[in-house]
Amino acid sequence: MNKTEIDELLARHFAEEYIDKEELQVLQKWISENPEEYLRVQVLMADLAPLSEDKYFSTEEAWDKIKAKRAPHARVKRIQMPNKRWLAAAATILVFFVGAYLFATATITRSTSKGEMASIELSDGSTMMLNENSSVSYQRYSFLSRRIKMKGEAYFNVIHNKARPFVVTSPSLKVTVLGTSFTVKDRADEKMLFVERGLVNVLHQPSGNNITLSTGQCGTFTAGSWSQSAGMTSYALAWKTKQLTFRDAPLSEALKAIGNTYGVQHIELDSVPASCRVTADFEKLTLDEVMQQLSRIVGFNYEIRQDTILIRELKCN
Repeated sequence: MNKTEIDELLARHFAEEYIDKEELQVLQKWISENPEEYLRVQVLMADLAPLSEDKYFSTEEAWDKIKAKRAPHARVKRIQMPNKRWLAAAATILVFFVGAYLFATATITRSTSKGEMASIELSDGSTMMLNENSSVSYQRYSFLSRRIKMKGEAYFNVIHNKARPFVVTSPSLKVTVLGTSFTVKDRADEKMLFVERGLVNVLHQPSGNNITLSTGQCGTFTAGSWSQSAGMTSYALAWKTKQLTFRDAPLSEALKAIGNTYGVQHIELDSVPASCRVTADFEKLTLDEVMQQLSRIVGFNYEIRQDTILIRELKCN
């Protein structure tokens, strides 16, 4: 017999209803095999008042009571609900930590427009300076590696931390350092990196070509490969310092440096003889002041039109 049939047989037994010989044998066998369970049912039924012949007894009610109380393998556990104040405190703490995590790992983006520069300090103490028409994105607090995404041109002064490499990625370049200062430029017309201090590895991602540069070295990527350009070192940081130093530099190179320093997009002039060279120092001057002095040194006329410089009547004194 299954459990339901045993329950019904027990209900009939305690209700003193008729049980045939075969059912009685089954019941006796079950009692011999489950003495403790039978005792529990007996105790359960003991709370029923003695029945006189004129009182009504319901087998269904007895069976329902047995089924409700009888559970040989199940125990009811009392679950104490947490205090409401404790739940409120726990929820407040959880919200605080989630909010703190989201705040710490949030991505910050800074950008500059024409004629604008921006200085940024990172959570580890490293600093960045953005040149005009540039942008960077970084995590507010970095816990493992320090990663920066940038476009345009920026100068980095990186706090040394061997356990947390400092990685700068741009649309085509990937720069990896431990602790150093350098400037990286990734624009459509020029890809360059100058190391002011330390050791830097820069990878041109589309081609897979890379170069390692040390203090004072400058690398430029042209025609599918990297090359060192010693002539760039004297003014690679001029856009940041507004200091330009030329020592027997070709005029075309000097004009390019001036254009980069002051955000000039176009310089129009006729062909420049290789013999036309410049030796000069410019410190914290405006673009017009630089061009006035340069025009007297080299010999030419010029005109500044927004982001374009027009040069005429070049003499190369």
